[in-house]
Amino acid sequence: MFALFGQKKPAAPILASSPEEIKHIEHGSDEDTEIFRILALSPPLRSDVLPDLGYARIKYHLPLEYRFSDWILRYSLRKHGASIKTLYRNTKGKGASVLVLKPSVNDLSGDSNLQCIGAFISTSIVQSSNYYGNSDTFVFSVYEDIVKIHHWTGNNSFFVLSTSDTLGIGGGSGFAIHINKELDEVTTSACDTFDSPSLIRSNHGIFSCVDIEIWGFVSDR
Repeated sequence: MFALFGQKKPAAPILASSPEEIKHIEHGSDEDTEIFRILALSPPLRSDVLPDLGYARIKYHLPLEYRFSDWILRYSLRKHGASIKTLYRNTKGKGASVLVLKPSVNDLSGDSNLQCIGAFISTSIVQSSNYYGNSDTFVFSVYEDIVKIHHWTGNNSFFVLSTSDTLGIGGGSGFAIHINKELDEVTTSACDTFDSPSLIRSNHGIFSCVDIEIWGFVSDR
């Protein structure tokens, strides 16, 4: 649970895991200070997948043009159904987005405090048989107490592959994230694009997907 802290002027709530964390952010590093400012200026995210601390830390790593943008839900597995065609239709021409995936707890024996994994996709998602995207793309895993971000390394340009049968992020030695056509199974492997390990340690990087959300930015509406 996150504690709720208000501001003197009407504003979005400040969220943190404990009063100690708020104290650390207020008096901590430049990154912590910026994350505190992002939280103060951002409306709460009503996500079924991404917790508030993960939301703030991911926003910190976004390109500056998106860092203070409001987010809008483009696609949700629970709300829109398990259809990769619907996913593509809802995101076509909508600009950059944040993809978040919630694993089944039954597949997380070695990742008990993992909450979700995901990616920032720096361009519109389009159905294509070729890789596309750019170096702003990154992948992440969100735990209860930490967010691990993996940025582009320069090893290759295999950013996004979204065919009629799969949605994949990264490539080379393997996909950082690979979602099947039915949107119910995800595989994560060590990936050259981001020099990232498997984003989960359990079950050989394979898990059943409980929910998927794709968030766009209001500036790209």
